[in-house]
Amino acid sequence: MMYAVAPDGTPVTCYQYRGSVIDQTAVKYLIKFFSHTDVKIAGFCADRGFCSKANADMLRENGMGFVLMMTSKPDGFSDARDRLRDSIKCNVDKWIDGTELFGDTAGVRMFSGDEQESFLHVYYDSSRAGCGITKILRKINKAKKDAICAIKEKKTPVFPKDVSAFIGLRKGTGPKTVEIHVTIHSRFKDMTNKAVL
Repeated sequence: MMYAVAPDGTPVTCYQYRGSVIDQTAVKYLIKFFSHTDVKIAGFCADRGFCSKANADMLRENGMGFVLMMTSKPDGFSDARDRLRDSIKCNVDKWIDGTELFGDTAGVRMFSGDEQESFLHVYYDSSRAGCGITKILRKINKAKKDAICAIKEKKTPVFPKDVSAFIGLRKGTGPKTVEIHVTIHSRFKDMTNKAVL
């Protein structure tokens, strides 16, 4: 569903299209529709499905401002995201007043061949991050207990796929060792917790 609203939020029009329609086609339709009306588009807001150089170029060429959710594919996104992420995480200077968010903005050339910069806004949601970390740590702890029990019963531990990146069994000539690797960030060393059996 694509829709337009007036500055006060009043709906102007909407367009429902099949999910299989290429997003660039949907953007063209909207631009064409409004070019035949007296309605001026102040800006275009879309989810990450619309994140492409073709769409960004089309919107710029038609004089439209836009806000696009990003995917990890644009060339300039990953580096800028990583650079900003470390500086905003629970940094009171980057707190967005009245929310549980921290954020910052940088000007970057998002796509290969871009001649102008776009503003990239990166947010850190402290409450969501905390819940996510707590959930994965609980799964790691359970997997570790289950692995220790399995080894004591002379069985080979089986680790759930969603925690296999963090925990594994190292087999050697000596005692079996369950190793837990928790990687906080690529710039930090892995923290390893070992349980020797």
